[in-house]
Amino acid sequence: MIMLAALALPALLTPQVHPGQQLHYQTTWTSVMNSPQAAGTKPEPVRRTYTVNVSGASGGQLSWTQQYNAAAEPLLKFSSDASGEVVDRNNQKASGVPDFVYNASLLGHPPEALQPGVRWTNAIRQPGSDAFWTSTVEEVNAATGVVRLRLSFQSQGARGFQGDKSIQDEREDGEAVFVHGVMTKLALQGRETTTTAQSRIVQAVAIDTQLENAI
Repeated sequence: MIMLAALALPALLTPQVHPGQQLHYQTTWTSVMNSPQAAGTKPEPVRRTYTVNVSGASGGQLSWTQQYNAAAEPLLKFSSDASGEVVDRNNQKASGVPDFVYNASLLGHPPEALQPGVRWTNAIRQPGSDAFWTSTVEEVNAATGVVRLRLSFQSQGARGFQGDKSIQDEREDGEAVFVHGVMTKLALQGRETTTTAQSRIVQAVAIDTQLENAI
């Protein structure tokens, strides 16, 4: 049986970076819980900065490290291939989080021809839950290298034992912007709902990540 390799990323999503390059990001998490215990609680944004160091870029292969700029934070290591599949080198598993480049392991493989309105969905199935990322092209500008994607995430699952289960539902919407294959913005807003036989807790969440500068 012949296994076909995944197609390479579209040119506009292929990262144009070089070894030794540094990119500095700031990310903000905001969450507020709708429950009796959290009545009257105001959202408390948490802001953190992190640095991406490109260690290798050759023939469609890319490797980099990422570290939050705070004491005692672990050094995260990643790599990706020409198809955009990102691997967390700390555990040798597919990366399940947005990265500074397009992550096909998370968002799926985009079609070769990008144009406004094109859409694709990536299913991520794990024991006890199913998740789906849907990406829709909103803007493509070959002159400036800009690709703007509308993102939608849905996840449903159950945890616990029969008679003592919690049902979890998560939905997020937002956008990601890439310039010459490098993420310059990621903004997601949504809610996480946990339902048990005794309660229903809703947590509103928002994530905003911006590229501050690249060296």
